[in-house]
Amino acid sequence: PMNIVAIHTNKVSFRKQFKIEETDLKGSKENKERRGLIYYLSALNQLQIFTNYLKAENGVGYIHADSRTYQDRDLLDAFLHIKQKTIRGGLPNTYYDLAKRSLVSITFADKGALSNGIQLADFASFVVFAYLERKMSSYKDVGLSPAWGKLRSRIKLHRLNDSFGISNIRNYF
Repeated sequence: PMNIVAIHTNKVSFRKQFKIEETDLKGSKENKERRGLIYYLSALNQLQIFTNYLKAENGVGYIHADSRTYQDRDLLDAFLHIKQKTIRGGLPNTYYDLAKRSLVSITFADKGALSNGIQLADFASFVVFAYLERKMSSYKDVGLSPAWGKLRSRIKLHRLNDSFGISNIRNYF
């Protein structure tokens, strides 16, 4: 039994939509932090969706993440921020109470950890990536199309702008 939720966005169109220039991502510490904004917002949105799922199941969630060296901090920040009373700009965090109770831990593992859950997530994200980028035929030799056929019904795709909301995204600039 597996449900897959994939948050995706096109970096180039995201940067155009929010008028983020390459120079806006260099120099100061604040500018450099903006580089990880898409990953941070995607992680935060994923945690919101997971929190809603946990509420429906009356459960608690343990997160196991594939370590991504430079992006681990963005994921950890999203995990910590969803458990705070307010979000950027002093806006109230509607997930605070539920996330505080239901999101109980986050663990990062390198590839060497050979966690089967992380390996499944890695595989599923690669299949989704190939589908979204229209590159399935590039992986004919490994049989990615049949994998997509089996996983398709279990995958919910969310565009970051639609799922998180453009006005919510603007709060992070």
